[in-house]
Amino acid sequence: PIVDKFAQKSNPNSLMLFYFSGLAIELTGQAYLVPIEARRSTVNGIDSEHDTISVMSITDSIIKGKPYAAIFIFDCGSF
Repeated sequence: PIVDKFAQKSNPNSLMLFYFSGLAIELTGQAYLVPIEARRSTVNGIDSEHDTISVMSITDSIIKGKPYAAIFIFDCGSF
């Protein structure tokens, strides 16, 4: 996915800015982003395992590269 390609560019010389505007859901205390191409299936019409991207996985993968700064903006609504 494109998020993985972006995260691979993270390094100690990087200023990383991640911006997402769209829908999000919360399941079992975890936040998930719902990409525009998500299929409608189970929980609230979304199959969380196949259709969403975990916010924690995004932040962890970018921070793993140890950028000098990382900014995350999540402009999300829920349904």
